[in-house]
Amino acid sequence: MLTKTNYSPGLNLLTVLWVLAYPLFDLLSVIIYRLMHNQSPFSASRDHLHHLLMACHLHPMLVTYGLFLFSVALGLFGIFLVQLQIPEAPQLVLYLIVFALYLAMTRILHKKIRMKK
Repeated sequence: MLTKTNYSPGLNLLTVLWVLAYPLFDLLSVIIYRLMHNQSPFSASRDHLHHLLMACHLHPMLVTYGLFLFSVALGLFGIFLVQLQIPEAPQLVLYLIVFALYLAMTRILHKKIRMKK
């Protein structure tokens, strides 16, 4: 006999956020960095992750494939969380932890690049 549950696996808002995580993380990290350095968040600069990685002398093709794989991995992770029937609150906490790690990584890259100059 089948029992009815309140949970139906499928796309929810957090799944969409996971699928779009890399572009959202990059956008938010650039805005935060620019505001912290008294710059307009709308000004052009080389603060995006792909620019930071290339400034560390990584090959553009490696950066492209690496960021593509990173983006796909984040999206698949979000879908995996739904398939495991993880509630949205823990998913949100994980999302914020991953974003904090992303911010820390970009900050380290910024410092590394400034040290080289």
